[in-house]
Amino acid sequence: MNDEGGDPLFVYGTLRDDEMVRQVTGRTFPKGDGTLAGYRRVGEASGFPYPYLVVQEGEVTKGTVLLGIGPEHLARLDVYEGACYERRRVVVATGQGTCHAWVYVGVEERIVREVRRRVE
Repeated sequence: MNDEGGDPLFVYGTLRDDEMVRQVTGRTFPKGDGTLAGYRRVGEASGFPYPYLVVQEGEVTKGTVLLGIGPEHLARLDVYEGACYERRRVVVATGQGTCHAWVYVGVEERIVREVRRRVE
């Protein structure tokens, strides 16, 4: 996939929505379908209000690859994702082959704390 002068970002939840991306970064990005092996998507049923990824061998997560994400956009996305997520570099499969991309993965201990805090 063409990186459009920035980095690809694999998204699998709220950032698949162009309007949400525009609200966070100030713009939208070219995109395509992608799959990420070795990660499982955990849904809102976990007690946390947003989906997140956890490492799990043998699992595959379908998502979208946003192209051309510059450092200023990543900084805004880091703030949006907050402390319950960490940005990692991964290899994503696309219709054009594989590419290195960023992805936000859940930090389980922080998510568990956040869920407990919301319940109390």
